[in-house]
Amino acid sequence: MALAKFTWRRLGAALGFGLLLEAVLAVALVLGVNILPDGVSHALGDLLQAPASYVVPLLAKVQQPGFEEQVGYLLLIPLIQWPVYTVILYLWLSRSDQKRNPALPPEKKSET
Repeated sequence: MALAKFTWRRLGAALGFGLLLEAVLAVALVLGVNILPDGVSHALGDLLQAPASYVVPLLAKVQQPGFEEQVGYLLLIPLIQWPVYTVILYLWLSRSDQKRNPALPPEKKSET
């Protein structure tokens, strides 16, 4: 199965949906930490930060000391997760676009 042709409109939609998804997850994380008990809120926080939680500590080692106490994680996690969600949404939109508008089968050459 081949991917659909690249379009800027689909990329813009994926960027917008990815940013919206990241904002909704950030609000859910803040509300969940404030409302839920400690054990559940930590598990929820780990789940919602899963795509970037492995990359950010590696980047923190490269940065200067005290990076963790600053806003490093606060800024890096959404900036890393947003492109991850965008790629996933772009591929999903490409697939759904192909299902909606299937390409015509190649024409057979007549042998004359």
